[in-house]
Amino acid sequence: MKKILIMTLLLISLLITGCGTAEKPEDIFQQALKESENLQSFQVDMKMEQKIKMSDMNQALPMNMTSKTKVQTDPEAMYQETDLMGQKVKVYYVNDEFYLKPSDEEKWMKAPQEVVDQINQLTQSQHSPNEQLSQLETFVDELNMEEKKNHYVFSITASGDKMKSYVLKQLRQNELPDQQITEKQLQNMTIHDVEISLEVDKETYYPQTYSMSMKTNSKQNGKTAKTETAIDAAYSQFNQIGEIKLPENVKNNAEKLKP
Repeated sequence: MKKILIMTLLLISLLITGCGTAEKPEDIFQQALKESENLQSFQVDMKMEQKIKMSDMNQALPMNMTSKTKVQTDPEAMYQETDLMGQKVKVYYVNDEFYLKPSDEEKWMKAPQEVVDQINQLTQSQHSPNEQLSQLETFVDELNMEEKKNHYVFSITASGDKMKSYVLKQLRQNELPDQQITEKQLQNMTIHDVEISLEVDKETYYPQTYSMSMKTNSKQNGKTAKTETAIDAAYSQFNQIGEIKLPENVKNNAEKLKP
């Protein structure tokens, strides 16, 4: 009986301790945001699938893209391999210089300064886990959290002006400044069925995966376009990537692109 009483007291003590230290979703999210600020390097593998159907088209037009990006945060540097509908491109962004090599070209090419300036406006933040978390912070009170064995899963299904602003940022991250969505186009755009999911590692608090799916309707020149977009990203190699350097053969043999 004494042993049973002791075991019972121990169990109650563990339960009380566990309840007292349980982390709130908001605290976990903020910890993830804090930890991601200190990342020195990481890799992100992204896949985007999009279907666009115009009102005068019988079938939707698919557009699929995959990319693998290695990022160094200080100083900013990037190496990326992208496949857009079979068109493959390799990219180096080092020391404020931008080099690219399409799959159908034998030589590397160096982008002119005006293109580099536009890229600098985009910066590497579009790939950053910290940037994704920062943009989601406005929804922290609306996020649902599910605890798994090794990670936490944050999710949200939302609409409204806040979500429209968030989606607009996501869309603009993949555009050059002179191609950005205009305010008039934004007024004619309806965004709905937005679902976002983010996985955070329990031990490191680093984001593991990010996904977003949405549908949009827009009107332009009397035509309606319906778009379905799904973006999936997986983060890895945290602080494990060595210094990203521009290979000498690329630097010495690259041809200059004309403005």
